Amino acid sequence: MNALRQPRVLVLDEAQRLPGPALEFLRGLWDHPDTDTALVLAGAGSERALRRVPALASRVLTWELVPRLSQREVATVMAAFHSLWEDVTRTMSRGWTSMWGTATSGPGRS
Repeated sequence: MNALRQPRVLVLDEAQRLPGPALEFLRGLWDHPDTDTALVLAGAGSERALRRVPALASRVLTWELVPRLSQREVATVMAAFHSLWEDVTRTMSRGWTSMWGTATSGPGRS
């Protein structure tokens, strides 16, 4: 819990796949007086998952629809994410960003 005392943003992709107990845990984090963390729940269907936990759904400040990135946008974002991807071409930007992140954070990567 100490790590969440500093202002942070916790982003959870594929939030629609979280089971009810995990969503209840997130509600507990949100409600804890020592937590200074914003939650971003992402993924198609996340709003349906939140309906299973009305106590968490009632704390949603805003809903945003973020459109899919183009290949050029993916290349730009990934270059900003890590220097390893600075020279990536648009034809290489067809993968999931989570796969790119995994490759970047692998053994021996900085």
